[in-house]
Amino acid sequence: MDTWEYKTAKLKKQDGEGFFKTTAWTSESFTEQLNEYGQQGWELVSHFCTIAPAGGGSSSHTDAVFATFKRKV
Repeated sequence: MDTWEYKTAKLKKQDGEGFFKTTAWTSESFTEQLNEYGQQGWELVSHFCTIAPAGGGSSSHTDAVFATFKRKV
């Protein structure tokens, strides 16, 4: 039977904290990071976005993306 380890990554556009580091919401930045972690054996299994509330007359927007990865132990 296979054994897995999991890692959840947080991507925030402005501060680049967490597992991902970026300052842009582009497909290129996501692809670059996904390929980097794929080379380390991580497989993306799930992701979701959090939405920041509208404020100051602006509309709501994506605040952060959380991605869950797995790899064999």
